[in-house]
Amino acid sequence: GADTSPSIDEQSRRLEALRSRISAVETERKAAETKLDALTEELKQSELSIARASKQLEAIKRAIRAKAGSLEDLKRTRRSHHQALQSRKETLAKHLRLAYLLRRQDYLKLLLNQEDPFLIGRGLSYHGYYNRLWSERIATVTAKLKELDALEQIFKAETARLEQLQAEQQTKLQEIGNYRSKRQSIIAKLRQEISSQEQELKVLHEDEKRIEDLLRSLANGQAEDS
Repeated sequence: GADTSPSIDEQSRRLEALRSRISAVETERKAAETKLDALTEELKQSELSIARASKQLEAIKRAIRAKAGSLEDLKRTRRSHHQALQSRKETLAKHLRLAYLLRRQDYLKLLLNQEDPFLIGRGLSYHGYYNRLWSERIATVTAKLKELDALEQIFKAETARLEQLQAEQQTKLQEIGNYRSKRQSIIAKLRQEISSQEQELKVLHEDEKRIEDLLRSLANGQAEDS
């Protein structure tokens, strides 16, 4: 019966080595699962960050579109003011020419016909008033145009700031997207790793059971021999 002893010792050593390997693989698997949980949480957070950043980007794009619309309205207003200015300048120029001609004619009448100088003077002062009125109207439109130009500069500056924000937000989205891709790739590898560890553990536990059964039968055989 003594010749079975080495076999029992050998199987016991094999069982010990197996159990040590099982323990090591289980520790590795637990570590991988902990890491997987942490990474999955990180991935969830990055998904939320992407959703937030996308929302902010959409809001910036909407603001840029609104600014572009306002700028177009402003340009239309400025064009109509410009046209009004041109038309007022033309009216004033016509009036000045007319006043000049009338003034010449009135002086001639005065010289030739000795008409009432008071009436002629009144006509000329009316033209003077008319010229002042149109000059004031021109000044008003010119001031309005200056105001619109200043406003356009402000709108352009705000649009430039928004476009800068949009570029920064797109870069941020790109970075979060890259981070997410890397995390997804690590998670896929970890899942693969855990899966192969579980396969290995399954095989190891089967080997462990087989050796335990073998040791039991060897021990029983030894007991019967003695």
